[in-house]
Amino acid sequence: MPFEPKFSLTAQIATDLMRIEAAKQAVVHLPITASVLTTLRETASTTATF
Repeated sequence: MPFEPKFSLTAQIATDLMRIEAAKQAVVHLPITASVLTTLRETASTTATF
């Protein structure tokens, strides 16, 4: 049974998806320093306890 999607890919949706992918790539290539990593861990820990 072949996959038959029930949506249409409009020009606006394609543009938005490309913008999301560009933002993702920008974040992926950011350097994460030890201090940033520590802050992220503390934030995650605080968020998880509430």
